[in-house]
Amino acid sequence: MIKLKLIGLTVLLFTLTSCASQQASTTKSARHSHDWIDVYSPSGKKVKTLTSKKAIAYFADRIGDDAGNATKHHVFRNSNLKFKYVIHQKRGNHKFSCYVYTNRQAKAIMGTTFPAQAWKLTNREFAIFGQPQKLQ
Repeated sequence: MIKLKLIGLTVLLFTLTSCASQQASTTKSARHSHDWIDVYSPSGKKVKTLTSKKAIAYFADRIGDDAGNATKHHVFRNSNLKFKYVIHQKRGNHKFSCYVYTNRQAKAIMGTTFPAQAWKLTNREFAIFGQPQKLQ
């Protein structure tokens, strides 16, 4: 069962970094020629939009590996949100969310197909995902 979830999650995240379709399905996706990530503060204000394929591939790989190996579905009750990353897949117009918390926890929500996955970020991952202004 875990292998099946891991395989499904990996396939889903690999499609996230795939080539964009020729025709945009919504006005918002028409602004971007490929996948992108919107980053929000805890108050819901957009902090940054990541569009570089390198940043998106790194983020998708990290989330795919970490969420695929996660064993929990919830973060600690005392967790405070640091940033919310919304990953937009141009082809198919899909969205996935990843929440980064101040206590180095992260939670990925990959739609309704997979349950939410929670895990502890490494110091390096937290340094990168905790400062989205420096990403690109």
